[in-house]
Amino acid sequence: MLTEYVEHLCGSNLWDNDTVYSNHPEFTQCFQMTFLIWGPCLILWIVAPLWFYMLTRQKTNTLKISWLFIAKNISVIGLICIELYRLVGALMNNKAPIYIITPTFLTMTYITAISISHFERISGLRSSTLVFAFWGLLTLANSITAWSKFLSFHLKLTSYDANDTITFALFYGLLWINLILSLFSEKIKVPVSETGQKLKIFPENYVSLLSRLSFWWINDLILTGYKRDLTRDDLWIVDETEASAHLTHKFETAWNKASKKYIRDLNNLSDETIRFSNKSSMYGNGTADEEKKLTDTLEVSFKAGKPSKKPSFGWCLCRVYAGKFLAGSFIKLVQDILLFVGPIILDKLLTFIKDKNQNVAVGFFYTGLLFVSSLIQSFVLQHYFHRMFIVGSRIKTSITNLVYKKSLRLLTSARKTTTVGEMTNLIAVNAQMLGELTTYLNVLWSAPFQITVAMIMLWQYLGVAALIGVSTILIFIPLNIYIGNLTKKIQLTKLKQQDSRIKMMNEVLSGMKIIKFYGWELSFKDIIGKTRSKELHYLKKMGLLSISTNFLWTCAPLLITIVSFGSFLVLNDSEKFTANVIFVSLSLFNILRFPLTVLPGIISALISVSKIKNIP
Repeated sequence: MLTEYVEHLCGSNLWDNDTVYSNHPEFTQCFQMTFLIWGPCLILWIVAPLWFYMLTRQKTNTLKISWLFIAKNISVIGLICIELYRLVGALMNNKAPIYIITPTFLTMTYITAISISHFERISGLRSSTLVFAFWGLLTLANSITAWSKFLSFHLKLTSYDANDTITFALFYGLLWINLILSLFSEKIKVPVSETGQKLKIFPENYVSLLSRLSFWWINDLILTGYKRDLTRDDLWIVDETEASAHLTHKFETAWNKASKKYIRDLNNLSDETIRFSNKSSMYGNGTADEEKKLTDTLEVSFKAGKPSKKPSFGWCLCRVYAGKFLAGSFIKLVQDILLFVGPIILDKLLTFIKDKNQNVAVGFFYTGLLFVSSLIQSFVLQHYFHRMFIVGSRIKTSITNLVYKKSLRLLTSARKTTTVGEMTNLIAVNAQMLGELTTYLNVLWSAPFQITVAMIMLWQYLGVAALIGVSTILIFIPLNIYIGNLTKKIQLTKLKQQDSRIKMMNEVLSGMKIIKFYGWELSFKDIIGKTRSKELHYLKKMGLLSISTNFLWTCAPLLITIVSFGSFLVLNDSEKFTANVIFVSLSLFNILRFPLTVLPGIISALISVSKIKNIP
């Protein structure tokens, strides 16, 4: 349906196998004018709303109009002029509709790119990953068109058109200029200390885009650490946006806002109930029956009201750190999609090896594409982890400070139910676990996505045998649930023992003079030693259960592979058990290994959330 509509717009075929797999492979003119051009534009249009929302949350100084910014705008305006020229020419010569739609779509996209650059300057963003990705993809797509035009002129398949050649040369040159300009970053004025020395500012936010994408900015620190031991003077000054005071203030503001709203709703409900009780007492005589009726009426009044829910700790975290986390989630989605490009290209490559009639250039193309896809996938994954580690560090810092501030403001009644050991655990253990959880929190949706796509692709190669193989995982699910519940109980018990030990140590240190005076050192040493032994006992149990869980889920993909291949050989002829089926299925089973292994490991980190939100 879509193919027919696109071919109607082009007036020619969208795809031609004879052209793609010829001695000089190339795509059709229709494919070049549609999917190759529309793809980068659609990506920019889809991401642009989220990008504008991110820019509205940026609170840095507006950048001045620089020569770099002017050069970027002039080059984009040049592209707009070329597209308008093409549009007018298509209208005058009554060309196919695609020659009108594509220039119009490109012109609108260029205007969007200029708008993004303008808002980035206002928001203080010195380089743009989105704009670089757009120009990179568009340049790559038009490189294929440039190759196609070169083949046409070289093989003399079409007549020479000077107008089209000059227009495309200008267009292609401006694309490269925009791509190169997007790699540069706006300059920053390095702050100076009171002594006149330049401060070592954190370079990641101010270096060029190419340096930021390749992590080149950290090489100097690594080389310095290789040559000698690092000192404090070698390290950079922490950026203001990453400072502990700034992060704590942002999170505390969101938490206080939610808490005040909850308290205000409770006070309003309480005032209404009190007014109702005063009105009722006017008609009572103070007897026991009247008091019972009044009490029942008050209970009904509280139940009938709808007080707002308690402030959500997790929701406050989402409000403060959702922007950078969602951007990381989008990067993870791109990485998950690229994860399945490898098996598809591998299938094409194995098919090429079996077909001796195909051109060797096709094999080199598939090999290069497989290498490039793996390279981009690794590149995207590293940036995902980098971004998530930053988010996790911010969450850990803000929670640690907030819990510490809360411990200093506890009421006397709350101190009776909350020990020093519990507070120490919340700061030293649970906040750290929550920060680490952030990195793998996307596994909650990424793992089902990977498993679903892998199963769909396995069905195409193994059929029912894939379902039989994956169904063996049902054996591990009850066992894993049991081990998970047992681990949770042991961990809670271990944390209680740890709380008791820290509380005892705090009391011993507080009353050291009395203990020394009465000679109770050995007695308290035995008490603390027994508590520590119990804690180590539960810690050993947790380690054994963790090893058992990891072993089971490491063996699961191997067992699934054996059962799937065995079922396939039983249900089908051995002739169908080809290299395509074997190697592509193995690559898909290897993809299944990570989600099946990591999902059970998130349970222990989730416990930290429930403990932190229960602070009195």
